[in-house]
Amino acid sequence: MGVINRAQVPVVSVPMSPRIVPVLLVLTSCPAYAVVPDDEGDTSTTDDSIGPGPPGPPPTTTADPGTTDQTGSTTEQTTSSTTTTATATTTTAADTTGDTLDTTAAPPGCGDGEVNGAEECDEGHALNANSGKCTLDCKNNVCGDGHVEVGVEICDAGIDNSDFIYGGCDTQCTLTNFCGDGQVNGPEECDRGKNNGTGEKDSDMVPCTASCTHDSLLVFLSSVTYTAVELGGAYEANDRCGELAFAAMLPNHQNFKAWLSDKFSDPLESFDPPVPGLAYALKNGLRVADDRAQLLATGPLTGIAITETGATIYEDFVWTATGPDGQLLDDALDCDDWGSNSPLFKARVGLSGVDKADVVAWNQFKAQQQWTTAATFGCNNKYRIYCFEQ
Repeated sequence: MGVINRAQVPVVSVPMSPRIVPVLLVLTSCPAYAVVPDDEGDTSTTDDSIGPGPPGPPPTTTADPGTTDQTGSTTEQTTSSTTTTATATTTTAADTTGDTLDTTAAPPGCGDGEVNGAEECDEGHALNANSGKCTLDCKNNVCGDGHVEVGVEICDAGIDNSDFIYGGCDTQCTLTNFCGDGQVNGPEECDRGKNNGTGEKDSDMVPCTASCTHDSLLVFLSSVTYTAVELGGAYEANDRCGELAFAAMLPNHQNFKAWLSDKFSDPLESFDPPVPGLAYALKNGLRVADDRAQLLATGPLTGIAITETGATIYEDFVWTATGPDGQLLDDALDCDDWGSNSPLFKARVGLSGVDKADVVAWNQFKAQQQWTTAATFGCNNKYRIYCFEQ
């Protein structure tokens, strides 16, 4: 299509109505546009040299995508140029004191600083706190409500407060029966209060650790007596110690070995490497030896007369076949390597201990190392064994 030249259009003079004149004035004032073919021969391109191009498309407004409901459909957000609708959002802020927010609904007006209605107290929004005198729900902070009032209560477990639970919170909101209170309670082996973990000890005792256990290895007399065959041998007797320790719920129950010898095994060879300076002690904390070296050199400082259950049994016989040095005394004195219950076979036995108050008996017990070699008896008997923690 060619360019239209207004000069080629004949002018016709026609009388016009007064109403038409304004229309023509508008029309004649519009700029002329030239339509120029593009490369494809269409008329979509405007020649700017003729005049300004046609107005472009209206501005595009990116609408808020809205929100998606639970069914997956999208709800449009309608924007009005004259009216804006705002949605109020209520935010619950955590208590700035660090307390856990009370789930109990606060009475109306709680926090305004005035005690009204169901309120027991009200110190105002800035002062009410679950760690203070007045809680967030305007209730007096009392023992048993589950809130610890700083400076007044040590603990508060609410309905779980009890005077009978180790390491818990009692009905006065103070700690009860805990490691460090100077009293031996619950699972504690010892408790020297502020001296726990310091190495301090009484002359005959071992120190107490910060976790209220004896700072030592445990030695006990078996609460059970065995025939020679029930022991099964020096090595197998280690299992008897482990069984007893497990039944007594000792924490290191799997690491106990018997003080027993035969031609296949003895304590000197089978015990774990010694730890210099690590003492042996009875269940009550009474020191048996300062360490392995002292035990083998001079014997125990007291009899090994307390069982894994805590019972004290003096002057009872103990299968050993072992000398003070931890080695087999005589292969003829071990019940045929603990394989016979016949009275024709013999074994060497020790003595569990004597009362130190009997000075004569104690001095003889100590001098002769009777704890491990006191007498010889037939293998048709049932005796105890010693068990040493490794």
